[in-house]
Amino acid sequence: MRKSRSIHPVMLAVAAVLILLGAYHVQVMASSASSSLQKNYHSVQIECGDTLWSIAKTYCGSSSYMDVRAYVRDLKEMNHIKDEFDLHTGAFLMVYDKVS
Repeated sequence: MRKSRSIHPVMLAVAAVLILLGAYHVQVMASSASSSLQKNYHSVQIECGDTLWSIAKTYCGSSSYMDVRAYVRDLKEMNHIKDEFDLHTGAFLMVYDKVS
């Protein structure tokens, strides 16, 4: 007869604790990195020809504190945008500047 191997409950608990500690560490590191600069939120009106990329370059392209791709991701998340090409002239978009 073949003996089945089972994961010992203690080993399972240790693995779960290590995973939780790792996730907490990543969250703390991300939080401390983003909290070093404060965000100044305001809205802008979308003009003809604007894209998320052009708006992102306007608000973070000239400084080195953030990658334009990350800013585009933030814009999409903050404004609940699924398709970055679905912007409407005259609509308002929430943006932010970072100040130290």
